[in-house]
Amino acid sequence: MFKYLTIPVYNTKKYIEQLINDEYKITYGIVFLLLLGGLYTITVYVGYIRGFGAVVEPFLSIPAEEYYLWETFFTIPIFFLIAIVFAGVSRLLSIMFHGIGSFENNFVIYCIASVLPTLITMWIPETMLIIFFPDMRATPLGGFKIMPSWIDLIRQIIGVIWPMIITIIGINISEKIGWLKSSIVTVVSFIPTAVLMLIFIR
Repeated sequence: MFKYLTIPVYNTKKYIEQLINDEYKITYGIVFLLLLGGLYTITVYVGYIRGFGAVVEPFLSIPAEEYYLWETFFTIPIFFLIAIVFAGVSRLLSIMFHGIGSFENNFVIYCIASVLPTLITMWIPETMLIIFFPDMRATPLGGFKIMPSWIDLIRQIIGVIWPMIITIIGINISEKIGWLKSSIVTVVSFIPTAVLMLIFIR
């Protein structure tokens, strides 16, 4: 089971092929997404206790200082909503390109492609700041005082591009529509997921 977590860094093609043929693939996807959501839930709750909040103005009508308290309750549901939206949109687009995959495959591919890159590029740095170095925040509500803005930007770009590349590989293996069409499907499907992320995860 846990070998699939290494898909973004090791034996990508081989393990994706094994994953989409694994009878427990949906269970694995759910477990890994719960793991990521659970870790983020702990982090945002601790962040709220320590005075962290939404550094960027929230889209939702929630005070920035209280945002992490509310996010404690909706982080896991939003992570699942995002994965479901990606799977649905990518499946519909793949059908247009005569893909032969499935909603389940695309759901699991998104989950597996996202977990490790998100942990490494997003969760670990943010958790280190919130839990271990709260006095090194750039503003009263958060931000990295000790990290140059260009490094922070690169971190976030990698956190998007890395899982996107792995997902393109997975869509190509599952849907069998070729690299160009798999890239189009993945990039377009990431748009609504990015919108949901920007709205809810601050």
